[in-house]
Amino acid sequence: MKKFMLILSAVLISRIFFGQDTLKVESKIEAVTVYKEGAQIKRSAEKTIQSGRTVIILEGLTSDLDKNTIKVSANDSVTVVSVMHRFNFLNKDQSNKQINRLNESLESLVDSTDLYKKYLIVLNDEKSLLQVNKKIGGTQTGVDIENLKATSEFYRKRMKEIELEILFNNNKVKAFNKEIIKISRQLNELNVKREYTTSDIVVVLSVKNKLKAEIKFEYFIKKAGWTPYYDIRVTDVNNPVKMIYKAKIYQNSDIDWKNIKLTLSTGDPSVSGFMPVLNPYILTQRNYSYGQRVNYDETFSGYIRGKITDDIGEPLPGVSVLVKGTTTGTMTLENGIFSIQAPYGSKLVFSYIGMETVEQEVIASEMNMCLFPSSEDIGEVVVTALGMSREEKALGYSVQTLTANELNGRTSGVYIRGSSSSRFESKKHSYYDDNFKSDKKNVIPLNMKKNETNREFIINIPYTIRSDNKEYDVTMTEFKLKSEYVHTTIPKLSEKVYLTALITDWQDFGMLNGSANVFFKETYTGKTFLDLGTMTDTLNLSLGVDNDVIVKRDQIKDFTKSRYLGSVRKESRAWKISVKNMKKYPVILIVEDQLPIPGNNKIKVDKIEISNAEENEDSGELKWKLSLKPAETQELLLKYSVKFPNYLRITVD
Repeated sequence: MKKFMLILSAVLISRIFFGQDTLKVESKIEAVTVYKEGAQIKRSAEKTIQSGRTVIILEGLTSDLDKNTIKVSANDSVTVVSVMHRFNFLNKDQSNKQINRLNESLESLVDSTDLYKKYLIVLNDEKSLLQVNKKIGGTQTGVDIENLKATSEFYRKRMKEIELEILFNNNKVKAFNKEIIKISRQLNELNVKREYTTSDIVVVLSVKNKLKAEIKFEYFIKKAGWTPYYDIRVTDVNNPVKMIYKAKIYQNSDIDWKNIKLTLSTGDPSVSGFMPVLNPYILTQRNYSYGQRVNYDETFSGYIRGKITDDIGEPLPGVSVLVKGTTTGTMTLENGIFSIQAPYGSKLVFSYIGMETVEQEVIASEMNMCLFPSSEDIGEVVVTALGMSREEKALGYSVQTLTANELNGRTSGVYIRGSSSSRFESKKHSYYDDNFKSDKKNVIPLNMKKNETNREFIINIPYTIRSDNKEYDVTMTEFKLKSEYVHTTIPKLSEKVYLTALITDWQDFGMLNGSANVFFKETYTGKTFLDLGTMTDTLNLSLGVDNDVIVKRDQIKDFTKSRYLGSVRKESRAWKISVKNMKKYPVILIVEDQLPIPGNNKIKVDKIEISNAEENEDSGELKWKLSLKPAETQELLLKYSVKFPNYLRITVD
């Protein structure tokens, strides 16, 4: 069928371009603009053409290009008459010839290796023969001295020769094996790629006089993209946060990008630019309808790609991704990446043992998800194919079960969250000059262009991105951000104190959602995920535990009592929170605690003492913002009582 199509294409082209010069021209990639999903390739070619019309075949292009996005231009004296795209299946023959040559080399190497291995067997047999026959003379007769010397000399000389020959042959076998591995790997790559076709762009040019035509053309491909990630470094609380902005770029177009200029765009060409129309809101007898649903995402391809991470930004391998209501599904790879085909508007179900199950509607070709630990206990549940869970007794075969305790042991990390301007937000404070302004320092030549709907990061040094679907790291830029450093503790849960950086002007640098490595004083403290879609005016970044600020929360036993007043029970509780600054400079410490909240009108909570804490009456949250001088100690009191009927069983902390 493919040969028939190729012959038909050739006949049509020959009829269309009969009587015109036809030239095959190789082009080179000048620049690539990489989007979150997809890439725009810009190429150029030069060719001297005669007067009249000339057919230029720009060959060796990826078959992944979208023919609807082809754009061709030439210098002023050249007229572009027509442009056509076609697939080229003949390049497979060249690939097959190379495979045949490599197979011949591989067979020769295997034969040579077998020959040397057989010779090694002969040498080892001879060595064994000499070792077995070392004994000379008999039990009744002695050994002549001259014969002994001759025998010893022969044994020594021959054993030396054998050992050297064994060493030589072993080295030969090792060398041949290395070559066999290299050729086998190359054959594996070619065997995969030979199933791919290339494509050509056929351009008809018209000129009045002979000249050198300068052709520029571009097109869009789908099998490419980039994801952002960061290195966040803090030297000490007297210096700003250094944010290093990086990108992981991948492409699988079957053509390597060699030493090309890259532009990284935050845009997504797969998302339609058409604004939806609000249809009439029609109520019916049983339900309501919005009329006919129109799919405005016309460029949606049906293929979804994404990355699944946990709450600390680590990739999750083996996550079940299932199209809801179908048996279509897949699982994430070791790096958390998945790809699946699903219709627009369908729902994907993401499930993983010990994590909350998430459902997400398909509205874009990229879906990056963060799964959080489940709040429910993990029972003895068996996860079968495509994430379907069954009780062990419902299965007709034996299984291995894991309890919640056996699944514990996940590494804790840091977490970034947004904080809006609430009454609990700390006032601006820093340990360095308040007149400091965030500055932007380019690690490599880079310009950031801000458009109406996206940002472009123009990298002016060449990069090579191979077509192997692997992620290549590119450092984009670095900048410093003014930060307020505060210490935070929740002694009811843990008496540890965490150093936190509050960053306010992060919106000016075109940052996107992505994972981040956090370093404090050149020490790696963990990994996090910047979910900037949930951020407001402040980026809250935990830098780890600070052991130089000490917190203790002790119960005041004299006040802690249980009393019965007729049918009513009264529980009184009191806590003393002590904090001490062991540093040589002052610190700001935010202490969080809580009052209990009554679950119904039969329970009454009386607030007795909260040491001037800021209180959220809806949640019971208490916050103290303390300024601690070096070596200073402060104490906070929390006292309350709870009254409820005797028949209620309530545990009061």
